[in-house]
Amino acid sequence: MDGVIENTSTDMIIMIDKLCKRILGHPEVLGRIMKGFIKEVENLSLEEIMKLIKGKKNIEHVRNSMNELPCSMQRAMDILKLTAYERKEIEKYFHS
Repeated sequence: MDGVIENTSTDMIIMIDKLCKRILGHPEVLGRIMKGFIKEVENLSLEEIMKLIKGKKNIEHVRNSMNELPCSMQRAMDILKLTAYERKEIEKYFHS
């Protein structure tokens, strides 16, 4: 295996890394991994785990938008076109 990596270009390694992150970051794939290995979520359904993952990603997107643009939380949620439910969940997080 080491020989394969040594003979692989840096661009190819970067591309493989990005593809792996996209696959592992997909809510269904990540949800299945979490369900199999994380005790706190083993009793949740895959759909419930995926909602948690999506909610966490939305929080990160809102926070990043607020920092990068800079803008208010409301403006960041407008830009991201979040649903009313997603907005309520994020507001709970930011107000806690």
